[in-house]
Amino acid sequence: MKRKRQKHLLEAAVILNPSACSGRAMHRKRYLEKCLRQAGVSAQLFVSESEPHLRELVITLARKYATLGLAGGDSTLAIAVNELLRAGIDRPVAFLPMGSCNDMAHEFAINSLATACRMMARKRIRRLDVGIARVEKGASFYFLGQLSLGLGVEVNRRMEANRRSYLLRHVPQGVAGAWFIYRSLRSADLPLELHIEMPQLKLEGKFDLAVIANISYYASGIRLIPQAVPDDGALDLFLLAGSFWRISQVAIQTRRGLHLRNQAVQTASAAEFRISADKPFYIQTEGEIFHTADGTASFREVEVTVLPQAFSLIV
Repeated sequence: MKRKRQKHLLEAAVILNPSACSGRAMHRKRYLEKCLRQAGVSAQLFVSESEPHLRELVITLARKYATLGLAGGDSTLAIAVNELLRAGIDRPVAFLPMGSCNDMAHEFAINSLATACRMMARKRIRRLDVGIARVEKGASFYFLGQLSLGLGVEVNRRMEANRRSYLLRHVPQGVAGAWFIYRSLRSADLPLELHIEMPQLKLEGKFDLAVIANISYYASGIRLIPQAVPDDGALDLFLLAGSFWRISQVAIQTRRGLHLRNQAVQTASAAEFRISADKPFYIQTEGEIFHTADGTASFREVEVTVLPQAFSLIV
């Protein structure tokens, strides 16, 4: 009986997503190459031309190379996670943060591009849990970081709709963000009447924000759920309800880690969640609003489960 020949994989490939950081990532290409050289990483660099091309590169290169590096933001990593898991490819991935949010980088103390390249050279692998969310029509997506409903999504929708406005071009981002939070809370979109089912617990009520997270960081480095651990076989739920001033108080308290004591906050942990609402809602994952292949972006129910240690990240 002939023994099946094992396919030889090339050492490493790095994909640079030039769309990351609002299209500014390409300006750091030379610095990325310098950091890789200084860390002793021998890798072929590829630049994606579009999101479909990025998805194609992830699969093609993961089948040829033993290690895959991703230079971009959290959305770039999310795209790779979805493509690899759907294809059934288990390949160690190094995250080289070049985005504007970088919650994954905060979670794993990847505080610079140079640090990320040194981690890639060390090849120390950590198996991480992955969340999978299922919505109507059989559509689903995977996430490493978090998904959210309510306030975060509504703020981003309003900021995107007004990104060419005077407010976003001439006012500090924090001030503009606070304005859109206020406008979102005053709108008919919030709060959401949510019904949340977990194996051992049920919660119902009006909430302005619901986050299901695998990591502790949210919204550009806010340590929203400090108890979250990315490889404990569970996901963490964070619920927030209240006026603009109460939510502002919670935001201030997060800086000192005191926000979980606020009466406006509820938390829980489970391996499975089912969330339904009284009206359609949008779902945001890793900073992007999810939509199905036919363009559907609002839903009335989402089921979320955890896949224990399903993804290999180099840390």
